[in-house]
Amino acid sequence: MALGSSNITMSAVNTELGSPYSPAQDMLLSVLAPHANAGNIASFYGTGTLVVDSNKNVSWVAPTSDYKLGDFRNYNASAAAPAASNNFTHNYPPTGSSDDIDITTLPQQFNILFVDSGAQYIYYRGYLTTANRTAETSPYKTQISSWLYNTITALSGHTRTQTEQIQHPHTQTLSSVSIPMPATPNDYLYLDTFFCNSGGSRLVNLGNAVANGYTTITMHQQQYPTILNSGTGPTPYPSGYTVIHPVIASTSGNCLDDSPIPYGGTIGGTNITFYVGMHGVYGLTTRNLAATNFTIRISYDGSTKDVNTGTLYSSTKKYVSTTLPGSKTWEYDKNATITIVSCTYGSYTTCP
Repeated sequence: MALGSSNITMSAVNTELGSPYSPAQDMLLSVLAPHANAGNIASFYGTGTLVVDSNKNVSWVAPTSDYKLGDFRNYNASAAAPAASNNFTHNYPPTGSSDDIDITTLPQQFNILFVDSGAQYIYYRGYLTTANRTAETSPYKTQISSWLYNTITALSGHTRTQTEQIQHPHTQTLSSVSIPMPATPNDYLYLDTFFCNSGGSRLVNLGNAVANGYTTITMHQQQYPTILNSGTGPTPYPSGYTVIHPVIASTSGNCLDDSPIPYGGTIGGTNITFYVGMHGVYGLTTRNLAATNFTIRISYDGSTKDVNTGTLYSSTKKYVSTTLPGSKTWEYDKNATITIVSCTYGSYTTCP
């Protein structure tokens, strides 16, 4: 729990630091102020100073003199460090040449301007491989964004006197990311995020390591749902057949060269419409079979529905128009499957 902004006591400071000293002991400000537990770099206020090294990592420099009890005002020993977005999946539509990605980065309450007054921006750099990201070569997509700040009244007499505090969290749209990427439906954008100036120079890492700014974005190209045939016909098969299976199409023709169904239905819709037949392999030939009491099962998104179409003729497929099982709606990346549940086999037409 962070300390308050007034009425700071040595006992309260000791408690915030994890009680490193027993209340029975004499506590000296010269001991508490430079204590390791006073060095959380993510706390906006605190004792000592914050500096960056040649790798742009942040570290705390403990005070060695001029100790101020007031520097502990609003100190938060458990403040969370800045962090990039967690790894996530970005779904983009089946069509189009580019898409926008919304990214939420967590600067927390890090006192970035005390570290470097020029760090007014954040740099998003996306790569297609982790090796390129580590080497910072061949970025695929880059974008610099201004951070948004809140004006605050600095605590009087505090070593850290900034009057602006970064807004938390920060949401940025990485605009016009080219799609599809080299491989579909899934590929990966490896993002590197850090504080920078307007020219994009790395000034401060998110936290105390470059990798704290790393995010892996799974780029997933959503697919329209389709209607698929599944399984085989009821057994036993008529003599001479090695396999019998359902055939679906968008026309009523009697052989396998019918127009395929381009996609299952309208996203958000509930209707499913198709033509279904029954195809068998007999010796060295293929046949379309007729049947009576022809019942099929529609399976979609964990729900099933049986439809009895009555008589199926070998010369034409049966038209089916109904709703999806379980009152489901068509969604991206979810396919319906058609299986023959039962039938009484009838005559046949040999396919060329």
